[in-house]
Amino acid sequence: MAMAIAYDNIIMSQGVKDLKDNFEEWNKTLESTKDEEGKFNETSIDYINTVDNLRKVLQKITGTEYNFSDSVLTSTDNLELFKKAAEGDTDAINQLRKVAAKAMLKDKGFLFKNIKFTDKDGE
Repeated sequence: MAMAIAYDNIIMSQGVKDLKDNFEEWNKTLESTKDEEGKFNETSIDYINTVDNLRKVLQKITGTEYNFSDSVLTSTDNLELFKKAAEGDTDAINQLRKVAAKAMLKDKGFLFKNIKFTDKDGE
């Protein structure tokens, strides 16, 4: 069991490192795919590759192989969380994990009216 936990932590750390090393460039690339209305060109190869990189990072951070949607990965709020996580903000990393958990549950048909996600400290 301890080996599995250690392995999961190594993978998560690699995801955070990948984010730290690449987020600035990925964010610039995403911004370059926006049209005049500020919408992403989702057919652009640069957009597709960058979103795939963000997906892989979130999979590492969450320890899943879940196929997170582009809308989860590119929302303004989540891109801000990715940015903060890349800067080493552990709260942002935890918030990304919550976003991921909520996305996975929502896709499975759970409804979130009146449900609040909290961390172990009840925040």
